[in-house]
Amino acid sequence: MEVRVGDDTETTFNDAFWEGLDGVCNALDNVKARRYVDERCVFYGKSLLESGTQGTKGNSQIVIPHKTCSYSDHRDPQDDAIPLCTLKNFPYKIDHCIEFARSEFEGLFTQAPQDVAVYLKDSDAYIADLQGPPEQQREALENVLAVLKLSASATFESCLEQAHRLFLRYFRDNILDITHTYPEKHTDPKTGSLYWSGPKRFPKAATVDVNDDNVINFYLSVTNLLARMYNIVDDATGKPVEKRDPEWFRAAVAKLQVPKYEPQRVRVTSPDDDENKDNGNDGGDDDDQEKKQRDEDAAKERDRLDAVIEQLSELRKSADAGSLNLNAAEFEKDDDTNFHIDFITAFANLRARNYRIPVASRHQCKMIAGKIIPAIATTTAMITGFVLVELYKLVLGKPVEAHRDANVNLAVNLFVLMEPGPPKCTKSVEFDLISGCPVRAVPEGFTPWDKTIVRCGDLTVNELVAELKRRVPGDGEISLSMLNHGQGALYTFQDSDDVLESKVKDLAFKMNGEPQVAGRHYLILVPILTDEETDADVILPTVVYYYREEDKIVEQEEQVDAAGGDHDAAAE
Repeated sequence: MEVRVGDDTETTFNDAFWEGLDGVCNALDNVKARRYVDERCVFYGKSLLESGTQGTKGNSQIVIPHKTCSYSDHRDPQDDAIPLCTLKNFPYKIDHCIEFARSEFEGLFTQAPQDVAVYLKDSDAYIADLQGPPEQQREALENVLAVLKLSASATFESCLEQAHRLFLRYFRDNILDITHTYPEKHTDPKTGSLYWSGPKRFPKAATVDVNDDNVINFYLSVTNLLARMYNIVDDATGKPVEKRDPEWFRAAVAKLQVPKYEPQRVRVTSPDDDENKDNGNDGGDDDDQEKKQRDEDAAKERDRLDAVIEQLSELRKSADAGSLNLNAAEFEKDDDTNFHIDFITAFANLRARNYRIPVASRHQCKMIAGKIIPAIATTTAMITGFVLVELYKLVLGKPVEAHRDANVNLAVNLFVLMEPGPPKCTKSVEFDLISGCPVRAVPEGFTPWDKTIVRCGDLTVNELVAELKRRVPGDGEISLSMLNHGQGALYTFQDSDDVLESKVKDLAFKMNGEPQVAGRHYLILVPILTDEETDADVILPTVVYYYREEDKIVEQEEQVDAAGGDHDAAAE
């Protein structure tokens, strides 16, 4: 089977698949997939043998239901991040160019189509939630504007024209904006030193050279990625339109008009600015002329932002949210036919030339963008051995104290074996710093392995709350503040009483659509309850609500968790 495991393949890896497993041993190459499999194992109550290698480093972890913590209970340390100002304006290594290309891929082909859907749903809320300086907000809105403009009548040719605009924006206009504001001989008025010194390289704008393979590859990859995003298909065959012939693009790009550059002053943040702030110098000694110029630049940037918002507002009036069918790309380094690495390579190399940085091969771009670290056979063999030893212990039914997690580093001869940690417990506290009130855990000390199983048929919100109240010991009055499902809330305390009388199933289907996984007849709910007497939040294990009448069981019958085990977190 060659199907990637994830949220989008749960029709294949469904309840029957997971429930039919005795346990899971995985060998995955990214944290997202590992966490997904770990969450599935916790939900279905399956043992998991988790492992990974990174050069000479390796680790293995044994996860046993209700006895050990899970993989997701730990957070891997984050890699040292490259400052945004370095990526955007002052790259000096090819890694910076590749990382910036990777970021722009997400912005153009993943985030932009998702943002369009959010914007059309509630434009005011979307704009209010934008973060960062005005320039960053404007760039995000410009991406949304570009998608909306093209969506009305997208063709392969119009995607090529958009690729042309993006080329000029990234490799000509943005570069000329910087050099217009800060010429090559520009000096810092406070220190008298050259602005373009040290690691900061004075950039040079690119030209549309159809004989340059990187230029043509940029147009080729961007045009095809946009065509996929807009679902452009051939009317005759019904298949997606794509073109891979570089000569076709050379001829087409040569016919495109190159508009004249219009100078724009920009405010650029550099690593030196951050260092000055750390040293207590926040620019307070700037002369009046510089402050005046800065204020004027900020006012112009706000005007540009307002202009984009106005254009979006006008375009939204005619946009039909229901007719938009946009595909958000998910970066995949291992598919050589999807244009993803082609985009990264062309973008990174064009940017490298802007800053006189040696270009990289496609293979090198793939390694850095995909965060690929070459595997070492000895590390892999050692971790495989640790995993198999734990598998034998698991099959023989050894106690949890006999198991060991492993961390090794062959480069420094480091071998650390330790007992698996216990499951993460949720306990009652007199004051929670996040919620700002007392928290009551029911039952006390429950873990992520525990579930609250509700098999009472097709309930309204009120009836579900009554059932959950029955599970909470004590005589206090329990009220429902919020009922969450997926990424949204089915009910909040601000909703009308009509919502309380609505069927939980109907609210979920209205928000997320009918379930797409055959045989799945339950909802995963997260209720937020409040004890009115003590004003404490009441926290329950994840609620698994079976809504079909045929799944209903009588009170005397034993309830089981979603994994089919004999542990009932809600038993009184």
